[in-house]
Amino acid sequence: MERLAFTARCGFAKEEEEAFIVGFADSEKEPGNYIIVQRVVEQDAEEVNGELNSYFLELNDRSMSGYGGIRHVLLSRERLVLALAPANQYCGEIKEIDVVLAEGCIDFEEVVTYLGRIFDDTDCHFTVG
Repeated sequence: MERLAFTARCGFAKEEEEAFIVGFADSEKEPGNYIIVQRVVEQDAEEVNGELNSYFLELNDRSMSGYGGIRHVLLSRERLVLALAPANQYCGEIKEIDVVLAEGCIDFEEVVTYLGRIFDDTDCHFTVG
């Protein structure tokens, strides 16, 4: 599978436990598909879990998670598209994640703010369109 696509029925964007966190899921109670992106609020020059100043992506379970590995993120009011970097090893054969955002599942401006903070000064290009 090179492309994972699902419709997010719920989502969130917040600062919690000293991290910026954005997540989407196809169900609030028992999601079959979900995505969580997070980044520590205060990075220092030290390594964080083996990675310098980076974000963390989790896709559907902890076995498909890791630091970095996203080339480009495009966010609109209708969808979130993540193009994974060729060097991404933790998402298997998946190269693109396409999340359709159900109406009312998120506060769009909060998602813009928190994704901007997560991807600021990283190798991931973040675009709002």
